[in-house]
Amino acid sequence: MAIISDGTAAVVNGSNIVTLTGGLVLDRGVQAGDLFKVDGYPTKYHIAVTPTTNTTLTLLEDYAGITESGKAYQIFVDFIDYQLSVIQGGTIDNEDLIARNFEIVADQLAIAGASATAYRKTPLFYLGEPVQGKKCGYIKWKCPSQLAYIAIGTDDDPPDNPVTVDFEINGINQNINLVLPAGSRSKISALLTINIVVDDYTEFEWITVNLPAGGNYHLEFIWFPNSPLDIRYDFTRFNLGDLVLNKQIGRGFKFPVKSKVFGFGYSIQGNLAEGGNATISLYKNGVALGTPVTGIITEGVRNNFVALTQTDFLITDECTLCMTVFGGIIPASDVNFILYSYRIE
Repeated sequence: MAIISDGTAAVVNGSNIVTLTGGLVLDRGVQAGDLFKVDGYPTKYHIAVTPTTNTTLTLLEDYAGITESGKAYQIFVDFIDYQLSVIQGGTIDNEDLIARNFEIVADQLAIAGASATAYRKTPLFYLGEPVQGKKCGYIKWKCPSQLAYIAIGTDDDPPDNPVTVDFEINGINQNINLVLPAGSRSKISALLTINIVVDDYTEFEWITVNLPAGGNYHLEFIWFPNSPLDIRYDFTRFNLGDLVLNKQIGRGFKFPVKSKVFGFGYSIQGNLAEGGNATISLYKNGVALGTPVTGIITEGVRNNFVALTQTDFLITDECTLCMTVFGGIIPASDVNFILYSYRIE
């Protein structure tokens, strides 16, 4: 699929330099490994160097065609270069891998100027048996967005009896009441057109639970941003058990695109911390940053958004949260963590 065709190109037989007029190769994120061809000719040439201007391309091979100027051209993405995950048959994580692959492809198309219509998913896992009236999956939204669907699924056996979930916006129930029928593993709502503004918060809630109801459920929003600034929620981790000193959350996580982290959200499903605050530090590649980037889980507070010093992560950097200070008598337990980030490339 061609992703760039702005302006015209001039090529010279035997030269690996392409001169562009009216091109947008720098602005559109063209990089080494992408493919260039002159309109009307079949041969594609690899781009050797990521462009530093909109006027010049350097090819890996010398151009072997006829010298031309003012010619239309196309640049193609080789998606092998974008670290797409290999999908294995019979793997329980296939849904997440496919969703991540689609996000990567959609991001590259957006860079290339395609219309921004990609849906996002915010998986928020509730591990264990559902409890009627219990809430989970706190998100404080940081860009104007539209909620398109909510979905429920289970990785365990389907429930013997139906269960119902809904969600709140700023503590107000939305009365969607999505029912997962007995014998079903997943269910998605009808299309929603619910707009979210900056600093709105949402939480899922179990409305009706008829035991035995199964377990290992995942609840998620399917949404899209209404703003040019697309806040991402790629990092979503559930820490099952007590949040003890030096506990690491999300070890080995890598962002799908170069990202800037600016905060985290937490939602405590178990015990609230008593006796003092906990400090959560952001780690890069397994070590604390030179100037520690930290946030506080406040004693007695069930959910919150915490701003962090903005920190860049490459797609090769590992990102981890770690509890570095424990000041309590009773630690918080069963905590959902979400890192807030936005792409910076």
